Amino acid sequence: ANSDGLTAVLASEGLTCCKIWIEVFVENDWRYVRFRKRYLLHWLVGGGSLSSFTSEGEGFLERFLTVFPSAKMATAHCRIVYRNAAEGVLLHPNDPAVLHASSAAVDDRLRDLMAEGMGQSLLEAVQWLGVRCIVEDQLASLLSLECWRICQSLVSTLDYLASLCNDIISLLSIVHQQTSSVESGQRTASTSLGQVVNSGKLLAMVDGFYQKCCEVLSDSFFQLSPHYVAGLRDTLRSLRSNSPDLSDTDTRKQILEDFQGTRNVLALKETEIMHHLISVSPRVCSNLQSCGWQGKQWQLPDADFTSTFSSGDSHSTSATV
Repeated sequence: ANSDGLTAVLASEGLTCCKIWIEVFVENDWRYVRFRKRYLLHWLVGGGSLSSFTSEGEGFLERFLTVFPSAKMATAHCRIVYRNAAEGVLLHPNDPAVLHASSAAVDDRLRDLMAEGMGQSLLEAVQWLGVRCIVEDQLASLLSLECWRICQSLVSTLDYLASLCNDIISLLSIVHQQTSSVESGQRTASTSLGQVVNSGKLLAMVDGFYQKCCEVLSDSFFQLSPHYVAGLRDTLRSLRSNSPDLSDTDTRKQILEDFQGTRNVLALKETEIMHHLISVSPRVCSNLQSCGWQGKQWQLPDADFTSTFSSGDSHSTSATV
């Protein structure tokens, strides 16, 4: 790429930095693992100086979210990030201004998550509360302990299954693009870059996902209908015996529909359990309320779960703390 040309275009818009997101799937054992990488690029224009290499809020937070390979790299990061934009003065990472900006960035993220209101958003919000405990050096506080307990609960197991489900749905979409481009004789961005999904590896990932779902959701704690878990086992047996052809459009469509339905069930149970956990975690609840949560009723996925869960008052499709 022509970096001079890119710099000229962005400088013409008054920009001196930009973010680049890279997302790839890498084969690892029985599954594809999704990697996300973010690059924040800075450059100097004209008579610029290092004082323009300034990150506010989110940039300050990177110290608490990043594991540096060496002390040298950590020092170089701090020299660039913790700099006063107005005066070009290097700030100490524990400077009150830096800590205040970091806490404010956490609060902004929490407010965004509260607006979403789903189980995964609530779990991420609790994780961000844990980050704030690190920023404010409150790791031994009761709030920190409540955050740790929630993050180590079965909710994290459901979140892991949901992430696997989302990865498989994304991979099926890539397979669809690959197959469509081959059938039409066109070269898409994915095929031209050689990004081809191994169907055998993807089927192994589907098999592993259903196996883990059967192991986890059969636990009586989740109070799922035995018929639903039996349906998961039947799907697993069918996959193992039939070895579906992912190049077939109808087969991909059926697998995609099954996974979307499973994702909705996981999201429902994760949201339900998160509300129960928050209700017995007063400090977490209080902090979430201070960021915009008023104990309102949360919207759950649009789906008919009447045949999924066994009858009983504990299986409502909405929850209020």
